[in-house]
Formats: sequence, structure tokens, C-alpha cells
Amino acid sequence: MPRRAYATTQDYADLYGMGAVAADGITDGSLAEATITIDELLVGAIYPVDTIGGHTNMPTQTTEQQHLREAVCAQARWMSAAGDPTGQGMLPNLQSASIGSVSWSAKSDAPLPGCAGQTITGRPLSASALALLRVAGLLPTGVTVLG
Repeated sequence: MPRRAYATTQDYADLYGMGAVAADGITDGSLAEATITIDELLVGAIYPVDTIGGHTNMPTQTTEQQHLREAVCAQARWMSAAGDPTGQGMLPNLQSASIGSVSWSAKSDAPLPGCAGQTITGRPLSASALALLRVAGLLPTGVTVLG
């Protein structure tokens, strides 16, 4: 069973251009990983989701669908540019590496360019994806009392 993703490679191509999918190395898997990161930010957010039939918990409103699609594409693009296609945040903690005569080193606490911080589980977050969600009003804020 394929993992859930708010965007497809076609959505990515529509947003960034047909050649961007291959150039950025975007796959269904990288979009699913980006979706996990976005979902972590949405814990506590309130918007209508599908609870009928397959119970996908996917957004049912076109507006939310579009915002989540764009945020996932931005997260996947940033993960690719950062050299972290799995979104696991392995590179910021790398202090040094070498292969043959080539070596690389960096401060372990140096954030990746365009990084807006980390989710609670430590996944690095794209500044663009965070901004898209914040402007769309999808990030949970404050206390909501129902009833």
C-alpha cells in the first residue's frame, strides 16, 4: 500500500516546471517523506477531512488541499536541495566526512540554508513550507474549545 502524500510528482512538475522533478530527484517516496514532516506540524490543526469510506483523513476542501500540496512540494524541494531526500535530518549533525582525497566538515549545529528549524521529532523543516502553512492559517495556534 503506497504511503499517503499530499502531492504527486505531477503536482510538483506543475508547480516548478516539467524538468524539475528529474532535476531535483523528486519521487513518490520523497513526497511521502515530506508529507510526514508537514503532518507533524499539523498535529492539532482543525480542518475538514475525509472520514467516510476509506477514512483517508485527507483534507476535503479545495483550499486546504492546495495549501498542503504546495507545502509538501516546497518541503520536498528543500530536502532535495539540502541533500537530505529522506527528511531525516542527518546532514546537520555531520561534522566531517571524507572519501579518498576529498573531505568535508561543518559545524554540527549549523542549520542548513533555508531551514526554519526542526519538528518535535527532529526533522528539519523548510522555511518556505512553514511560511506557506502559516499564511494559509493551517498551523494550530492557541486553544480551541469545541462544544
